[in-house]
Amino acid sequence: MKKRFLSALLALTLLLGTLPSAFAAQTRTPYEAASALYTLGLFQGKQVSADGTPVFALADTATRAEAVTMLVRLLGKQDEAQAGTWSTPFTDVPAWAAPYVGYAYKNGLTVGTDATHFGSENTVSLNDYLTFLLRALGYSDAKGDFTWSSARVLAGAVGLLDSESTATASFVRGDLARVSFAALSATPKSGTTLLTQLSGDGTVTSDAIAKAGLSLTNTSGAATTGELNAEQVYARFSPAVFYIELYDANRQAIASGSGFFISSDGKAVTNYHVIDGASYAKILLSDGTTTYDVKGVYDYDAAADIALLQVNATNVPYLSLGTSANVVGGATVYAIGSPLGLSNTISQGIISNVSRTIDGANYIQTTAAISSGSSGGALITATGKVIGVTAGTIEEGQSLNMAVPITKLDSLSRTSLSSLASIAARQSSSGTASGKLNASSSTVALSVGGSATLTLSQSFSSADSIDYVISNRNIARVKWGEWSSNGSTLPVTITGLSAGQTTVTFTLYNASGSALGSTTVKIIVS
Repeated sequence: MKKRFLSALLALTLLLGTLPSAFAAQTRTPYEAASALYTLGLFQGKQVSADGTPVFALADTATRAEAVTMLVRLLGKQDEAQAGTWSTPFTDVPAWAAPYVGYAYKNGLTVGTDATHFGSENTVSLNDYLTFLLRALGYSDAKGDFTWSSARVLAGAVGLLDSESTATASFVRGDLARVSFAALSATPKSGTTLLTQLSGDGTVTSDAIAKAGLSLTNTSGAATTGELNAEQVYARFSPAVFYIELYDANRQAIASGSGFFISSDGKAVTNYHVIDGASYAKILLSDGTTTYDVKGVYDYDAAADIALLQVNATNVPYLSLGTSANVVGGATVYAIGSPLGLSNTISQGIISNVSRTIDGANYIQTTAAISSGSSGGALITATGKVIGVTAGTIEEGQSLNMAVPITKLDSLSRTSLSSLASIAARQSSSGTASGKLNASSSTVALSVGGSATLTLSQSFSSADSIDYVISNRNIARVKWGEWSSNGSTLPVTITGLSAGQTTVTFTLYNASGSALGSTTVKIIVS
């Protein structure tokens, strides 16, 4: 019988994380941005002065009609918009703006303020225009990449905002020019930058690009690789990762962990050991306020430690799944989860081994930190693909962290749902019928730095491995001993780390990974 040295990573404390501030892609004054766009043929003044120079009127407030016109010109689609015949439901669009609004509406870049009004003369807000631009860069609020209220977070990550960008309700034409200029080299969801597209289709010439002080490289001056930095990964993908809290049949909280969405209709992934034994669960999104119930489980693989859930939510942000081709030794990866209940925490590392076998189970080994509470979180590549479900760490070593390959999801059914309660009842029934798992004491009292040894005893004929869940790893540490020769008893050493109380639950499994039975010990450190 084998001990599992991958400790189950669950925590009960709920502490919320924060989102990073936007970073500067390229900083130019409103006039410099407007002049560069004018040189590229993408921005026009409100009028022309007597000496033939444009009057940009950068201090004037911008309307929604002006913003959409700017958007269409920025995309190099002015001629196409003016040549087309467009139909919209809006009754308040002036003739000069109709081609631009029509083009944007047809291509899903904008909607109206209601069913029949575009709100042409309404003052455009920063969030409005960022929403237009993010859609133009390939991001979809409909598919959950961002929301109107969170547009600034994603915009900052992809390079649309800098520290001087206006964040007030007064969004003027100068702000319109600054954000539009930044969009030229902002990171698109896929493909090439907007400036490269405009150059490739002949909308802007190489001479105009040079005169505007630009080049067909990214903001660092290096060739575009398509890889994201940590700030971009966090801003784009952390909203799709959630904190999950588990409850027993009496609705008492018993554990917590992490999970992430893989579709906008609420399908989500976590580790099996996160939900094991729970009768009810709810999740908390990264905004710190939005909660949803877990409706049920489509399927799970206890041996592989993966489960496919259905959350009672729609139109949620979600992650794109990777393949084995995305798993390369030495590649940069990011883990996002809720270590010690600190929701939406990101860590960075590399893939140490693409296929590590431990106790017959296959894992991706990584140096990206995975702490208690991270179980069920996402392991994401620098290109934005989730390749693993963060599962555990080898406590005796350093940076030896494991994730279940996301390809294990392929074998799970999506045809019908089972409730958590029914799964828990089924597992409990199978466990109590075949044996017991007991601890020599239900309570352990220690001093800080002191240790005590428990003896676990079991009588399951089909027992294969044992694991534990500790509610607060800052208070105590658990270290395995060696099974007796007949596999019936196991010494466990508990060491006090700091004053407080915590619990540790030991769970026994059969060879297929199904839980047989468990026992909980209270630990008091003073």
